[in-house]
Amino acid sequence: MKMAWLSKVFARLAVLNATFFCAFALAQVCAPLASLLTTIPPGGIVNDFYAGNASTTLNPGATTLVLGTRDTRGYTTTMAIGDLLLVIQMQDGTINTSNSNSYGNGSGSGNGSTALGSAGLYEFVRVTAVAGSNITFTPGLINQYRYSGGAPRQRYQVIRVLQFAS
Repeated sequence: MKMAWLSKVFARLAVLNATFFCAFALAQVCAPLASLLTTIPPGGIVNDFYAGNASTTLNPGATTLVLGTRDTRGYTTTMAIGDLLLVIQMQDGTINTSNSNSYGNGSGSGNGSTALGSAGLYEFVRVTAVAGSNITFTPGLINQYRYSGGAPRQRYQVIRVLQFAS
């Protein structure tokens, strides 16, 4: 009798566990089939690269952004609803800038950093609306992305990631 009760508890816990893990798995963002490509674009560069908007911070929960300057070497079609974007913090490290062997991490090795900051953080979002360089997306951001010209230099980038049919 006690074993039957225990197995029911474990069964319910397994269902709850699967429910929570599925919720996280469903948070993945994929482009709809309509935006899939079947050929490689001319020039072979398949992504579009946009600088972050100068002096702008994208805070957690944000669902809008303003695109910065586009790198014209990428795939140059107009941003559209359903496009997949990668938002990534490209620079955010702090270094010792003295002109000595303490440059970098300050240890005398002449390399490294004193803090990485948020460099390397990234997430994928899907475009839900486009008005010029103003983009609305889903889901809301989880991380904060900073852009500033001062020290330490902080730069985020928005990359349109094209999807292929095969």
